[in-house]
Amino acid sequence: MAALSALTILLITNIPDRDAVPTPERSICFILGEDRVGQHFYTLAEEYFSTDAEARVDHMVMHVRSIEELIRHLNQHSPDPPWTRIELVVHGNVWSGLSLKITDGGERAYPKELCRAVMKNELPKLSRDIISSQTIINVWACGIGTNPIMNTALSLCFTDAEGTTAQIKASKKFVVFKRDQTGMVRLLQASYWPYFFKRGYRPSDTTIAETMAREYPEAVIDFSTAVGQKSDLETPVFEESFHIPVSWTVIYDHADQRPPVQSDEDKMTWIKSQPGLMKKIKELSIPISQYHWTVNQIQYLNDQGQRVPAIKAIGMSTVVCVLQT
Repeated sequence: MAALSALTILLITNIPDRDAVPTPERSICFILGEDRVGQHFYTLAEEYFSTDAEARVDHMVMHVRSIEELIRHLNQHSPDPPWTRIELVVHGNVWSGLSLKITDGGERAYPKELCRAVMKNELPKLSRDIISSQTIINVWACGIGTNPIMNTALSLCFTDAEGTTAQIKASKKFVVFKRDQTGMVRLLQASYWPYFFKRGYRPSDTTIAETMAREYPEAVIDFSTAVGQKSDLETPVFEESFHIPVSWTVIYDHADQRPPVQSDEDKMTWIKSQPGLMKKIKELSIPISQYHWTVNQIQYLNDQGQRVPAIKAIGMSTVVCVLQT
């Protein structure tokens, strides 16, 4: 009997601890845009997440262009076990959110608009077992992690039907992909200092540098050297520039209800008469004077497929960011 008891104890103590068994990593990367001529952000990102010893993923997805399509793709490709790591690569910034549609054919993923879309159930829910509370979702979009509303919106997007939320890690710095001297692509995160101006009306490099030096006296940066300097392997301080758009459309019952918007004064009067547009500009924290405005009377195609009279305004601001990797 003693021998049997000893054997029983031995068998019990040798039962595998399931919690101790490592879960195999299941990883996927979404490249959520395409490069324009002369740009290499997405191309290098794809190579990085395909070849880097630590960052490479099991699956690469190149065709998704909206949050809605992203969630649907995850739901249609359920892993077993759930994804442990999801990499999202997309242009973005702290001011205007992600350069990505919220829904197919919808508007850009501004922080508040994305948050509102999730709370109104305009986006599909992740199915159960797609993610777990241990799933890490890295969002590689410049400075997006410093926007608290965007962080909330992303957490809501990646909460499944059972209420499980993934761990969102959105980049707080600018994201730069560079090829090093060995030919391998590296992911760098850079500190940044912005300067805004009307699109198409760039001041001289000297004016920009002098203004930035006054605005950021704590920065240990030679702005006169950094402004105009393009990124390369040997340069840790350089500039990047991009555009920040604002779009606003108002529908009218009849064409003759639309006010004239021919002159610059007419356009600015109409813009300032739109509380929603003015609120949107205020949320971006970019002065209205730093946008180049196009305002036109148009025929707007509504949800019923009808063309109705409207006025559409598009404002474009350009930001020069001095980066330090």
